[in-house]
Amino acid sequence: MFASAKKTFVQLFSAFCVLLLLSACASRGGADTAPVATAEELGIPESESAEVEAAEVVAEPEPEPEKESGAVEYPTLFSKPYLVKGNGDHQLKSLWTAQIDGDGQFLMHFRPAIDGEQACAAGRGAVYCFDRNSGERLWKRKVRDLASGVSFSSEFVIVGTDEGEAIALSRVDGSEQWRAAIGGEVLALAAVGRAQVGEVVVAYTSAGNLTGLRARDGETIWVQEQKVPRLTLRGLSTPLAVDGLVVSGHDNGRMTVNKLLDGTGVWADELVSPTGRNELERLADIDGAIAHYRGDVFASSWGGKLGAWSLKRGRALWQADIASVTGVAADLRRVYVTDTDNALHALDSRSGRILWKRDDLVAEEDEGDRRVVATTSAMGAPLVLDNLGRLYFYERATGDLDFAKSITGEYATAPAVEEDQILTLSRGGLLSMWQLLEVE
Repeated sequence: MFASAKKTFVQLFSAFCVLLLLSACASRGGADTAPVATAEELGIPESESAEVEAAEVVAEPEPEPEKESGAVEYPTLFSKPYLVKGNGDHQLKSLWTAQIDGDGQFLMHFRPAIDGEQACAAGRGAVYCFDRNSGERLWKRKVRDLASGVSFSSEFVIVGTDEGEAIALSRVDGSEQWRAAIGGEVLALAAVGRAQVGEVVVAYTSAGNLTGLRARDGETIWVQEQKVPRLTLRGLSTPLAVDGLVVSGHDNGRMTVNKLLDGTGVWADELVSPTGRNELERLADIDGAIAHYRGDVFASSWGGKLGAWSLKRGRALWQADIASVTGVAADLRRVYVTDTDNALHALDSRSGRILWKRDDLVAEEDEGDRRVVATTSAMGAPLVLDNLGRLYFYERATGDLDFAKSITGEYATAPAVEEDQILTLSRGGLLSMWQLLEVE
């Protein structure tokens, strides 16, 4: 008896759903109206079909929830064509574009650079320099085995190779001025700072060597070595030269600060202790950019920590449980970082307290293909770039979206930012200069 009642209930429910569907089709009318199914076709006894017809109801649509005034509609971040104006007062203007040799299938991190009146970038087999304002090409110099982006000294453009060399090119015409063998792939940008001996170039290699070179002739001044784990994320941490010191993050989870003059160690601290049952679990690389703001430095690690230290004293100020390999940006008492789940965090630079968080940068349906590759700051606010060419700009105080824009190409490296200008380089070699404008 129970089985019979259960069967009858299922038949009644099925028929009810079909009748609702037929009612909706009939309301549209015309050629799209579906044929009406009989009770016999539905497998329902005639006595039961009469009960179903009597029970037919029309579902009332649920009212849409009222939207808060001024609220950001996060789903519109993923609409196409992709240009979303948020609550802010800025827009992105294209100044010029140029095509250089891209890195093709290689995920090289050829970060471009802006300095003075020049904008320079490295491609797969050459270095290019352009006029920053007009986009006119100033020179091109072929360089074999390039493995890093470009850095500037006062006289030279500095690049690294996968053959373990640092190369200095003239800023005037691109001619090679010196070449120094330092051992290991030079995957990270070189840092350049001033000491008593003049400018010093600091290069960090995949072998764990931190090497100080005299900028005027490439002579090695000092070398510091770090033990490198067998499994790493390819050593992309960029040294930071500031106030006569060089700050470095390493693949073993350690932070070090050395004197720029002679490489003497000033302090070292462990941001993350490599732990786990295998090499993958023990990954602790400190990768991406290291940030400096008002005497403090900030770095993030794949191992799950974001840390802050006093530059001169080496005193640990705070830590946060945030894993990131895209680097850290700091400005106007804010620290910005995007974690390994593509969520953007803003923290107070003094206390490490999280002020706001945005976890809508990558839609759920895009998680397999889209990821954030860079977090930096422009005009004091966070700027985020993902691998498929979306630029997001956020309001610093609240995290509200200022604007978001799709730009052409796929990306593997951070843009260069100088004041209100942004220089991006796609994997295919599209070099683009943008200007961040306030909307009147």
